[in-house]
Amino acid sequence: PAAAVAPRPRPPSLMPRPRLALLALAALCAAGASGADSETCDAAEGCGPLECVKWRQTGGCDPNGPREKHADRACSEVVPAGVSGFCQCGKGDRKRRVRQSTCEHRPFTCEAECLQAERYECVAWRQTGGCSADGDREPHNDKGCDVTVEARASGYCECGDGRVVRKPGCDHGGFAEPFRCEDECGREADLYEELGLDSSASEKAIKQAFRKLSLKYHPDKTRDDPKLTARFAAIRDAYDVLGDDERRAGFEPSRF
Repeated sequence: PAAAVAPRPRPPSLMPRPRLALLALAALCAAGASGADSETCDAAEGCGPLECVKWRQTGGCDPNGPREKHADRACSEVVPAGVSGFCQCGKGDRKRRVRQSTCEHRPFTCEAECLQAERYECVAWRQTGGCSADGDREPHNDKGCDVTVEARASGYCECGDGRVVRKPGCDHGGFAEPFRCEDECGREADLYEELGLDSSASEKAIKQAFRKLSLKYHPDKTRDDPKLTARFAAIRDAYDVLGDDERRAGFEPSRF
C-alpha cells in the first residue's frame, strides 16, 4: 500500500480568522512578557498598559526613603516639585515603581506616567568608544542593568520605548559618580532626553528632533491614543523650554 502522505499545512493567510486572531494575541502577550515594557502579560489581568494605582510619597527627598503614606496622591493629582516618591503602576506580578523622583523634579501626574511606564524600564548598558555616547559600539563591554558602570565609561543606558540616557564618559565623567542603568532609567528624563538629545545639541538639532517626534506622536497622527498623547505632551514641554534661547539658558540639566 502507498505510504500515507501528510497533509500540507495551510499558509497563514488561509487559516481560519478566529485561529489567526488567537495566534496574534498569543504573539502579543509573548512579546510583552519577554521585553522590558509596560504591556507585560499576567494570568489574571492579561495584556495591556499598566493601570495607575497611586503616587507613593517618601521622605528625605529620596524615592527609597521612609514612606509617608499620609501624603500619597490620587493618580490624577499633580505631584508638585519639592516632594519625593514614585508612581505605583499595576498590581501583583505587574507592579512597577515608575518615575522615581527626588524633590527636584518637574510637576507631573502618575496617570500620565503609568501610560509611559515602559520608558522607565531598563534594557542594558551599551558601551561605546571615542569618549562619545554616539561613538563606535563596544558590545563586549555591555553590562546588565544592575551592574555598576564607571563614570568615565562612554555609552548609554538603553531604556524601554526607545529612550536612551547618554553618557559621554572620559573627562566628562571626571566629577560624576558611578551609576547603574536601572537607576538612570528609573528616574525622570531631563528635557534633552525627552527629545533624544544631549546637552550639547545645537538649536538646529533641537528643532529637527522636535519636528521628527511631532510627526510620530502628534495627536492628529495618533488619533488621540492616550499613551502617545501623554508622550507628545512631554515632548512639547521639553521643546517649549529648549526651543527658546532665554528659557534654555536658564535650564540646568543636572537640576532635573
